[in-house]
Amino acid sequence: MKRNKKKIIIIAICAVLGVVALLYICGLLGQVISNYAEWNEKGGLTGGTTIRPVDWNPAVCYSKAFTVDGLKSLAAVIVIAGLVFAVVKLHDRFDSKERDPRGFAKSKSGAYGTASWMTPKEMKETLEVSTPETAQGVILGEYEGKTVCLPKDTKLNRHIAVFGASGTMKSRAVIRNALFQALKQNESVVVTDPKGELYADTAQLYRDAEYEVKVFNLVNPEHGDSWNCMSNLGGDTLMAQVLTNVIIGNTSSGKGDHFWDNGEGNLLKALVLYVGLDRTRKPGQKHLPAVYQMLTRNTEFQLTALFDKLPLDHPARAPYNLFAQASDTVKSGIILGLGTRLQVLQNKAVQAITGSSDIDLTMPGRKKCAYYIILSDQDTTMTFLSSLFFSFLFIKLTRYADSMQNGRCAVPVNLVLDEFNNVGRIGGSADGSDFARSLSVCRSRDIRVMLAVQSLGQLQNRYPNNLWAEIVGNCDVQLMLGCTDDVSAKYFSERSGEMSIEVNSTMTVRKTIAVAQLIPQYRHTEGQGRRKLLTPDEVLRMPNDELLCIIRGYNVLKLNKFDYTKHPLSWKIRKTSVFAYNPERVYDTTDSTPDERQEENPAKEKREGNPAVKAKKLYGSAKPPSEF
Repeated sequence: MKRNKKKIIIIAICAVLGVVALLYICGLLGQVISNYAEWNEKGGLTGGTTIRPVDWNPAVCYSKAFTVDGLKSLAAVIVIAGLVFAVVKLHDRFDSKERDPRGFAKSKSGAYGTASWMTPKEMKETLEVSTPETAQGVILGEYEGKTVCLPKDTKLNRHIAVFGASGTMKSRAVIRNALFQALKQNESVVVTDPKGELYADTAQLYRDAEYEVKVFNLVNPEHGDSWNCMSNLGGDTLMAQVLTNVIIGNTSSGKGDHFWDNGEGNLLKALVLYVGLDRTRKPGQKHLPAVYQMLTRNTEFQLTALFDKLPLDHPARAPYNLFAQASDTVKSGIILGLGTRLQVLQNKAVQAITGSSDIDLTMPGRKKCAYYIILSDQDTTMTFLSSLFFSFLFIKLTRYADSMQNGRCAVPVNLVLDEFNNVGRIGGSADGSDFARSLSVCRSRDIRVMLAVQSLGQLQNRYPNNLWAEIVGNCDVQLMLGCTDDVSAKYFSERSGEMSIEVNSTMTVRKTIAVAQLIPQYRHTEGQGRRKLLTPDEVLRMPNDELLCIIRGYNVLKLNKFDYTKHPLSWKIRKTSVFAYNPERVYDTTDSTPDERQEENPAKEKREGNPAVKAKKLYGSAKPPSEF
């Protein structure tokens, strides 16, 4: 009641002041009219007189307002005000103050949708707009000569999904800038580098800044550091399961048979745990090549003899017992299949980079590090190793962050995953849901992910069953640099939202009876319609120097791409080739200890002593018998 009463009093005061002002203005106009008439009666220009000036005295003005000339002025003011009011109302109802350059008028009503472009004011309130020299956050693009960045103190999760076909400047306009900004903020980076170009441009910059620089080279292994995925594995059955699932999942065909996958997975897990817990082996002898050697240098009966000597509560017994329950024919097929999956370990260079550990997966969270993962963009032979690397990286960094008092890494870690689909399926789950889950929780540990793909279809193929949507949904910032496929175009068209537009139509009405229509009749209608802020066709026709930035909770932002050559750190680039990187490593090629070889002899003697067993073909069949 008090608020309404106060509002009424304010309205009354404004009305009184308005009337007073109106009468004053009408008095002034009345004087102008009467003075002009008087001057005109005296001869005007030929009479030798001048128009009497207006008297600004309020008393004179108010008295003049109630004369005939004053009332004429009042009527004229009312008519003009009415016309202005009508024009404004009709303009707001049927037209818009802003006309889109694409040739349609926007409606202010928002009846069908309120999507629009992010305004410069909203951009400055949401993002960091600064010069390249003072930019602090991740650079998203350029606007009127200034960089637009995701602020360091943003409430968004800082995960970024980048979509761009070949030639849309993903590396030039996004990836390199992200590496430069991480360097400015003294943050660690783990970056995938399919061509080795990122290493060539930035490795020396990181070394000059006293970063720990490592290279995991899966294209030319001799020019890279080594990483033993089984180092410190011990009896950690969780990590052994992740290792097994990643290898099986990334070496299976698209039409994988779960029967064989499960059998080979159980055998691989048993071998990994056996080698990892084998006290007769030195720490440097516990690695994937040793697992492969154990598989290929022992027969089925020799393996069984080794596992039978383990205690019943040994972690390797359970998975091996599941394998051992199969028939001899099936076991032969499982051994053959697993050996085929791991045949890349026959390569000496691959044995060298997986047989020892120069790379510490928790170090990026403890000190400034720059890890480069050189991937092949031609084949998938080594995909399981890159998938293993990142699967273990997420687990190790998360465990390290959880061990800290504040639950965060001591140094923020940026995972820059260029050509993300070449990494392989990350995580131990068969469907890839582990990565989506890790993405949703790693933000609180100061782990940020930027993933870049060429199209949405690539991501859908790698993570089907709507897991791709969960991954993209965990990225609060999405960048579209350009596309050539309908799937990506339709997705970003939908994400742009619907807007209300003004629709006008004109119809000519002609009578069929009339012989001639000198004056045709027209019918003009005005109303509202809807359209996407961006149609799929408009997404496909984006200029190559522009990008779309979609931020959770905001309208779409259109920016220019910021080429890395404009960044201040680009002037300090000193190129270096990854082929000049030749680290020293020590790889223990010893496959077993003397005690272990002695353990193999009884099984060997047993097999040689049985003629039936000796005559049996190990790989007689790769299919399970019908009664299995």
